[in-house]
Amino acid sequence: MDDMVVVYGRSGCGACVATRRRLTARGVDYTYRDVGRDPEAAAAATQLAETLGSRQLPLVTAPGKAWSGLNLEGIDSLGPPRVGDRTAPA
Repeated sequence: MDDMVVVYGRSGCGACVATRRRLTARGVDYTYRDVGRDPEAAAAATQLAETLGSRQLPLVTAPGKAWSGLNLEGIDSLGPPRVGDRTAPA
């Protein structure tokens, strides 16, 4: 599916965990690809990192967007918060 959000990360990466938690809290469906365990994911992440000019994890692709690192504004732009979401503005 072309309109999917994909998170490229690595086990033990705090920013990767925070990104996945925030996406889940926002109700955004995503696919997680572990670059440390999946050679195809590592190759795709390397190509994306070169395009973005950054090798910081996580690397995230979404329809019309891509970024590296923990990007709360980018995540929040992908979907509304769920009811009771503590990340929603007061």
